[in-house]
This record gives sequence, structure tokens and C-alpha cells, in this order.
Amino acid sequence: MTLSLLGAACALELVALVGARVHTLVPGVAPAERAIVLDGERIQAVCAPAEVPAGARVVDVRGLHIVPGYIDGLAYHDSEHDRLYTLAGVSGVCDHGNDAARLVGARRPDVRMASMGPEIHTAVLLIDGEPPATSAALVLKTANDVVEAVEHLRELEVSFFATHAQLDGELWRALIVESAKFELGVFGPRPKGLDLAAVLAAKPRGLVTLDALLPAGKNWDSVSVDELRAAAKEVAAAGVSVIPTLSALSKDVDALDPNSGDLTWLGPNYANYWLNELAVRKQQMNESARASREAALGKAKLLLAALHSSGVRLVAGSGAPHPWLMPGEGLHRELAQWQAAGLSAADCLAACTREAALAFGLKDCGVIEPGNRADLVLLNADPTQSVAALREIAGVVRRGAVLDRARLDTLRSELSVWVEAARKSADTPLDAPKPTLPEGTVLLSGRCETLSTAGRLAAERFAVVRELDETLTFCSTRRTPPGVSQPELIVHSRQRVRRGQFDSFEVRAVAQGRELLVKGLKVGDQWRVERRLDSAFIDLKAAREDVVAIDCDSVTTAMLLAVTRKPGGFPVIRFHEGLELEVVRWDMAVNEHGDHGFRTPTGVRLCQLNESGAVKVLVQQLGATQTQTSLLESDTHGGAGLELPADVLAKVRATAAAEARGETPGAKR
Repeated sequence: MTLSLLGAACALELVALVGARVHTLVPGVAPAERAIVLDGERIQAVCAPAEVPAGARVVDVRGLHIVPGYIDGLAYHDSEHDRLYTLAGVSGVCDHGNDAARLVGARRPDVRMASMGPEIHTAVLLIDGEPPATSAALVLKTANDVVEAVEHLRELEVSFFATHAQLDGELWRALIVESAKFELGVFGPRPKGLDLAAVLAAKPRGLVTLDALLPAGKNWDSVSVDELRAAAKEVAAAGVSVIPTLSALSKDVDALDPNSGDLTWLGPNYANYWLNELAVRKQQMNESARASREAALGKAKLLLAALHSSGVRLVAGSGAPHPWLMPGEGLHRELAQWQAAGLSAADCLAACTREAALAFGLKDCGVIEPGNRADLVLLNADPTQSVAALREIAGVVRRGAVLDRARLDTLRSELSVWVEAARKSADTPLDAPKPTLPEGTVLLSGRCETLSTAGRLAAERFAVVRELDETLTFCSTRRTPPGVSQPELIVHSRQRVRRGQFDSFEVRAVAQGRELLVKGLKVGDQWRVERRLDSAFIDLKAAREDVVAIDCDSVTTAMLLAVTRKPGGFPVIRFHEGLELEVVRWDMAVNEHGDHGFRTPTGVRLCQLNESGAVKVLVQQLGATQTQTSLLESDTHGGAGLELPADVLAKVRATAAAEARGETPGAKR
């Protein structure tokens, strides 16, 4: 058997994969030896070998099995993991809510091919209630919010809507009704305040996790097997799909190894995050807790089998990259749990191909038939005999490009090199270039670093300059290290305050030798914001809000607000990917220690200042993730530094004096 790497040149000619046993997953069509003719990114024909068009380039795949590319029905995409998905045969991920700006760019076809990653079918933003599961969630409070959310997300071309448990039950019902007008499904766990009967009566497209099927007032310890079987029949009668996520339960009882081979394929941020989660879990685990979770897993497997025998559409989803749910490989582990619960290998294959596509309304994938995307997996073993065969990958086809085993091994080697380099880089303190300063007196300068439990995220150098015309200019250069499919990013920013009023800004983002520039100027009562890419004009936008600062992840924003604003609310310009701007509201409060708290659409920030006005510590809470930016060095250049308001300065000095005496007022922060 010979399998050739054809690459991009194949897009210009017909290519025929001949000799394999083809599992089309089309209902009623049995696996058979067929030829698959590829015309660029699409399947032109599935035919007998003798019917291959003349002139097509023939690839001999005798002895192999061909199946549709796998679809992970529950994931949270990160470009860092693109190759892990492709290496595992996953050609599509259903992302249940993420960073909208990043996702919209990442899902473009050219980006998908360049990154060797799966198609991204996404809800873009998670829809939730108060308090939201993540700061990036779209929080709904009124019926009008539902209509606006659907309209907004449809403009972003979502594939479905994803909800979380804190969404009000009545608003959740309204979302299902509104989404049905556009033939878009709603997926998520059971909303608060609704029992299973009420949920099924609303007919969402799919329920996420088996916990959603537990009777009201019951948990895995107290629910009976008969109650689980009854719930399975109710779900079947309602025609609602289920994404079980057995792996989320099984990982709690697995003997996870901190030296796991999984970690060798993850960048340092994820690897450290997973290890920290494991350490916390081990502290909480005892014999009683383990026995309870093992019993819960056993009941969950019984429920899964009951759902299947009742005819419920089951969709395989990994939950990656939550800790110990591996991108790509996590889908195979989920299916292995299903087979252990009694489902056949053929049913498992259908759940990660045809059934996933049907559940999410994906029109051109999930089965092998003319017109569909040319996303295929070539296997060494029969996938109807064991789910283990789904891992025995001889090659994949992504958008018509055939990647043989040698090419896949090269992708894995390149990933290994990146991970090793990223880990070495993570062990080395980051630094950023000094910002270019305008003429004037430097009042304050410094250097800081941003960390999370996952590792180093960024470095920044800043300076505050009083220019010759008394304008106060906050300058910063922030450096973010490269990721597996993301280049190093350096962001230069300037924010100017004239006579106490914010009146102009400039942001330059530099990556891979290209520069994106955004300049804002207040003219009368209107802000005019211009964008340029490598000096070429992109657009000019206007905003009438009385913006008081910009948010480009620089510590200088907190410092600027501390000296120019009193507690309360105000509009701030927030930047997304591509430096697309959005005007959002921030609320600021100052506590008894002089610390500044900011409530923003992306989370809560707490800023501790020193007497010179420099940020001492800036803690940012993003959903369940916390980052901390710490001051490493600062210089007041012979002066007092940045002049804080008198009441704030008094609080900061009193707190510093108390700490110097060995007291710990900061513990109350």
C-alpha cells in the first residue's frame, strides 16, 4: 500500500482515493470497496473503482478503511491545539463559547488551512445569566435581551447557540423560540429552576452532560437505576439530543499522572494549569469521595446505555481543553468510555460523524457523499470492530489536501519542537522593549510582568511623561510571547490627558513584521478613530461617547484612571482582535486601602498602587481564570512620581505604613 502526499497541488486536479473500504455513514449504505473522487475541497463522487474519471490522479489506498472526519461536539477551541485535533482525525469542533474576536478570525478558511486545524462550528459567545460562568459570556436579563442576542450572534454567523446553567428558565425558553425562527439549535446544561419535564417540553436541540437528566432533587448518589431509565425514555420521546461527556466524570476517578504524556504536547500555560488543577483535586480526594465518584460513573454508563437503547441521538464531545480532557485525543477517550458502557463501535463512529452533523445542523460534513467537504480519515483497521481503530490513522484529508502518515509525523515533530521552545521560554523571565517617549519630563517609569497559574503571559514597560505643553502622556510597550500558531505580539500604546481630559491615543500592534496602527483623536464632542495596516488606510470610525481611556491590557490604563477619575461609571474604548474597537462601560470604586476596583465587561480588576502612582499589583478575574500583573521595578527619576488624588494618596500611605509595622491590612482586600 502506498499513500502519497499530494498537498496544495491537488486542488487543481481531480484526485481519486482507490481501493479502500469506504464507510460513508449514509444510512442504509453498507461499507464497501469504493473510490472517492476529490475535486479541490469537495467530494465529487463516490463510485466503483472502474468509474474513476480519466485523467484523475489515483492514490492507491488498498487495505485501508476511510471514514468521515471526526466532529468533536463539545470543545473550546484554541489555535494552540489545531494540530492535536488534526493528528487525532478531528476535522471539526463545535465550540460552545469563547473569545468572540479571536474566534471570528480563527474560523476563516484560509486560517484553518494555514494552521492545519479543524473547521470551527461555533456559538461564538456563551449565553448565561447572573452570575455568569465566564466573564466573556453574553448575560441575558430581559426578553428584549434575548431578541438582541440572537440578532447579534446571527450577524456573527453562529452555527448554534450555547447556554449555561445560570440562564433564567423563562429566558432560556424564549431563546429556543427565537432561535427556531432561524433553524439554529440551542445546546447547554439544564437551566436553573427547571425540572427535566419542563426542559424537554421546551425542546432544545441538545442537552449537555448527563447531569442534566437527573430528576429534581436527586444527585448521582441518590438517583435510582429505574429513575435513570425513565429519564432516558422521556428524552427519547422529546427528540432531544444529548452530549454525555462521560470523560468529565471518569477523569475524577482516573489515576492521573503528573508526568503524563499528554503534557508533552501542551504548551506551558495549559500544562501548568492542568497540574495545578490536579494538585487541588488530590487534596480534596479521599476514599469516600473516590467511591462516590466511581459509583456515579457506573450509573452514568447505565444511563448512557439506556439513552442509546431508547433511540436518543447521542453526540460525542470531549470538553477539551478543560483539565485532563485532551484536545483531539479526548474524543477517542470519550468514545472508549461509550464502548465500555455497551455501545457498539459502529454506533460510536456514527456519534462523532453523522449524528454530530445532524444534531448541529451541519450541512456538508458527517457523511461521505458528493458535494460534502473533502474531510476524511484513513484508518489501518476496521472502525466497526473497535473504537480503538479510530486511533489507527494512516492519513487524513483536510479540505481536499491529502496528508500521509509521514506528513502527520512531521506535524507532530514540529509541534514537539514548539512545545519544547515554549517551555524554555516560559522558564525565562520576559521583558519588553522600552517605549519611545515624547519630549518632556519623565515622571515615572517601570517594568512589570503578567502571570497566571498557567505561567508567564506577558511583559510590559511603561512611562508617564509630562510633555512641554503640560499634556500627561502614558506610554507602554507590552510583549506577549508566541504560541504554537500565534506569533509574538508587541503592542505600543500612548494615552494623552490634556488639562485633565483624555483627548487622544495611539496603539501600534506589531506581529510577523506587520504593523496595525490605530489613532484616536477627540474633536469637539466626537471621537474619530483611524486604522491603518502597514501605513495603508483601513477605515475611519466615529464615537460620540465621552470616552475616558482605552483598554489595551496595559497597566497604564489603571494608572490614568486613578489620577483622572472619581469613583463611578464611565465609557472606555475596548479593543478586540485586529484592534476593532468597542465602547464599553467600566465602574470604578476605591476602598479604604486606596486600592482601585474596576468592574468591566471582561471581568473584575483590582489594582494596588504605590505612593508614586505606579501599579504595584493588578489582579484580573476572567471567569474562573485569574491573572496577576506585578511591578518588578520602578523609577520616579528624582521626583515624586505620578500625583495621586490627596485622599487616595493618604490611604495608600496609611496602608504602606501599616504593612511596614508588620500589620496586614491587605488581607482584607
